[in-house]
Amino acid sequence: MAQHAAESTIVTPSPKRRGLSEETQAGFIAISPWILGFIVFTAFPFVASFYFSFTRYDVINPPEWIGLANYERLLTRDRYFPKAVQNTLIYALLYIPSNIVTSLGAAMLLNSARRMKGFFRTAFYLPAMTPAVATAYI
Repeated sequence: MAQHAAESTIVTPSPKRRGLSEETQAGFIAISPWILGFIVFTAFPFVASFYFSFTRYDVINPPEWIGLANYERLLTRDRYFPKAVQNTLIYALLYIPSNIVTSLGAAMLLNSARRMKGFFRTAFYLPAMTPAVATAYI
């Protein structure tokens, strides 16, 4: 009798769902243009640049693998590399923070204007919106 009770309580697994739900498919369809653009315009150029950095390549001839020789030359024999690093550091440490502070200050001034607030906001955003509107109109 105990064996019969155990056999009757066996639960059969439900069949597994096959494929994706319609909602998931719609989501993938909706983001597929972005994914395609990311692969074509960001991921592929990034991987290609990384590969070509280990080769000698002049666009006319096929790439020739030279390993770390490009990096060795960059770090030891390129006289412009230290200046490029210096310019990048100056840009990153001075220009970017000052640009953020200036932009935040302008935004706070625009937000605190009592009269003609709408005009100032329109005048500020008009140069950013005009190309998009012109493109949409065409």
